[in-house]
Amino acid sequence: MLDRSRASWDTQLELDLPDCRRRYLDRDEDLITHARMVWHKVYCANCGCDGGAVTAGFAFAFYLCDGCARRLGPPPGCVEVAP
Repeated sequence: MLDRSRASWDTQLELDLPDCRRRYLDRDEDLITHARMVWHKVYCANCGCDGGAVTAGFAFAFYLCDGCARRLGPPPGCVEVAP
C-alpha cells in the first residue's frame, strides 16, 4: 500500500478538493479485486453516493455524481468530462 508519509504527490494538483475515497486507513474495507487489479471505491463529494472505483495506484480521486454535477456545475478550475 502507498505510504502517504513518503508520497511524492504534488498536492497543488488537487485544487483544494477532497479525496473521494474513504480515509486512508479505512480503504481496505472497500477493497475490490478484479482482473488481478486492486480497486478502491469512490463516493460523491457532495451527497456520498457510490461512484464506482479507481485503481489503488491513484494518489487522488475526486468525484461528483451526475445529479450533483448538474445542480452545482464543475468545481472552480475544473472542466466537466462527460462519457
